[in-house]
Amino acid sequence: MFLFIGLGIYRMYESIVYGWFVYVYDKGCIIQKRKEAAQLFSWNEIEAIWLVFARGRRSSSSMSENCTIQREDGYKVMLTRHGGDLNKVTTVINEHLCERLLPQLLAQYETGQRVLFGPCGVHQEGLTLGEKDDKWLSWSHFARFEIKETFLLIYEQEQKLPWASLPTVALPNLLVLIALVDLVRNNSSNKFSDREIDNRKNQANNRTIDAMLPPIDLACGIALLLQNFQDTLPNASFDPQ
Repeated sequence: MFLFIGLGIYRMYESIVYGWFVYVYDKGCIIQKRKEAAQLFSWNEIEAIWLVFARGRRSSSSMSENCTIQREDGYKVMLTRHGGDLNKVTTVINEHLCERLLPQLLAQYETGQRVLFGPCGVHQEGLTLGEKDDKWLSWSHFARFEIKETFLLIYEQEQKLPWASLPTVALPNLLVLIALVDLVRNNSSNKFSDREIDNRKNQANNRTIDAMLPPIDLACGIALLLQNFQDTLPNASFDPQ
């Protein structure tokens, strides 16, 4: 703990995740494997997080099974759930990613570009799949997302079977994807004012580490999504409408 005072770290939250020590503070997190050098992941340097979900101890719950965190310099670390409190760590990271990335992604979306999350793209016309946009699902036909353990299911209106099934491990920043779709689907004009974006960022900024980030607006909060995995059926459903 004293080694980190020089970095200006305060209100530190410590979590032990299966052989890893994770220290969360205002400007980022420090991840250290026993007997190895600590690695600093500042919030503005985390590029992506990949999540894998599994059924929780209760039959009616799901939780993070493991996650891979990548910095902008390409350094990666994988954390696993065994015996640790991985959900709290992923909640904090996803909230900061959402707060930082949403304004950039919305600006990209507004110019008509595809916003890519691995094989899945978000476009003004709808969702795309594949490097060459092999499949399209227009917003008028899009129904909802479902996370079923290790897969993200995308449903079309009035269809019982999913339009697409994607492994969550292939989708970087999965919960940012869900938040972005929620935001664009609930804005009919597809135009986002600076005030609206700032309001959503401020909502994220009003949380406290000490309170372990209580739930805030879905489009910029993310904590609510992770909490739902523990409180609802394993097939956690997200309907942006």
